Amino acid sequence: MVTLTPPVCGAVFIASGMIGANWLQVAVTAMSLGVGLYVIPLALAADPSLISIATTPFEALFAVGRVGLGLWLVSMGLVASKPFVKRCAFIGAGVGMALMPFGLP
Repeated sequence: MVTLTPPVCGAVFIASGMIGANWLQVAVTAMSLGVGLYVIPLALAADPSLISIATTPFEALFAVGRVGLGLWLVSMGLVASKPFVKRCAFIGAGVGMALMPFGLP
C-alpha cells in the first residue's frame, strides 16, 4: 500500500517517470485500481467471519463472496465511465456490501 499512496508512492514516481505523466494523476489512478488494499482490511475488522473458515465454513464463504461483490461494485464505480449518480450508487452499494456484516440465522 505504501507504494501506491502519496506522499511516499515509490511505484507511482517510477511509473510516472517512465511514461512522462504527472505523478499525481498516476497516483489517483493507482489508488482507484488498488481499492481492494484499502477495503479488505476494513472488511476483516467489520466481519470476523471472514477468517473463521475452520469453525463456520458456510458463513466464511458467504462473507468472502459478499466482500468480493462489494469490491467489484466499488471498482465499477471508480473505473467505469458512467454518469456521476450511477458511479456514486455503485460505490455506496459496494462499500455497504463489503463492510456491513450480515449475520446468517
